[in-house]
Amino acid sequence: AGSITVEDSVEVGYTPEDITLTEERAYTPLGGFSDTTLVAAIDRSRREVIENIQIDCYARFAFTDDEGEVLLPCNDADGGGEVVVLDGESGNERVRISLPGAVTSIGATQEASYAPGSEELYVALSENRIARLDTDGTGDDNERVETLSISGSNPIGAVGYDAAAGELYVGRAASAENPYTQRGSVTIHRRDGTQIGDFEAGNAPAFLSFVEE
Repeated sequence: AGSITVEDSVEVGYTPEDITLTEERAYTPLGGFSDTTLVAAIDRSRREVIENIQIDCYARFAFTDDEGEVLLPCNDADGGGEVVVLDGESGNERVRISLPGAVTSIGATQEASYAPGSEELYVALSENRIARLDTDGTGDDNERVETLSISGSNPIGAVGYDAAAGELYVGRAASAENPYTQRGSVTIHRRDGTQIGDFEAGNAPAFLSFVEE
């Protein structure tokens, strides 16, 4: 097996939690544990921070869509959820999309995921809801198209969409009170949120990913 060595590093400060790449830049939200509302823009060729972008909300995840825009689900100071969309080339804000609840998951795990096959962003919200955003476009063409109510009281810990099958997968903890002492589950849903299947998973399933065959 090969080994991985550190070739270089870039000091960004604060608490980076995620990173996404555009053609020339990397973007990393610095607001882990609500540390700051800044997002660092890194020049990939120069390997240095060229700008700290103030988005006025606390982001933990970042995604790049097929149009090269950067999607940042976040909560503002009052706990309101939104998605900030930046131009990937310049870092300028393109649009800000309001969400009908706080961005949240049990244990602050996978609160959002991007499905390139359908060009959609899925965001876990308070009260066991998931927002679906259509990102097939730029600027104001990005929009929240639906908010799904996920049945059952088991709290959401992860969300992912299988675009090939048209099915939504949701990681669920066994309970909010004791999420790490009991085995959780993954429920499978149609696009309208209707549950069509499930399987047992480990304690508080925290991340979902899909592999194309």
